[in-house]
Amino acid sequence: MPGTVLYMAPEQVSGQPVSAATDVYALGAVAYHCLAGEPPFRANTMAALLSQHALQPVPSLRARRADVSEIVDQLVQR
Repeated sequence: MPGTVLYMAPEQVSGQPVSAATDVYALGAVAYHCLAGEPPFRANTMAALLSQHALQPVPSLRARRADVSEIVDQLVQR
């Protein structure tokens, strides 16, 4: 499975076909990391990190950085 685990899309994690949407998810995860100063998910093992990407919604940016506007948070979440 090629890719950086910190930014993998749920469909990529679960072995489903990838598409342009996979890249959009990765771009959103990178944007989240740039804005929050940390990736959207953190875990002690690769398996736990993959599970978070596959099963959990992306955490709100505003929960980690109050200075991020609501509209930017919504854009990154989308």
